[in-house]
Amino acid sequence: MGQLGMTGELSPVRHPAKRRRLRTVLQELVYRAALVIHKARQIILDFGQDIGKRATNPIFLN
Repeated sequence: MGQLGMTGELSPVRHPAKRRRLRTVLQELVYRAALVIHKARQIILDFGQDIGKRATNPIFLN
């Protein structure tokens, strides 16, 4: 997700910025709603708009 994910259309923006501190990016990532999916011995965070239907924007955590 990182900085690129936090500067798009759906980002929680207080003011427009091209770069953000790591602390700010992680804080906004925590505040954003996500669905945790356990599938095939993997943990997936789904940040898609249709949460619960399928993983549209998954982030795989190992």
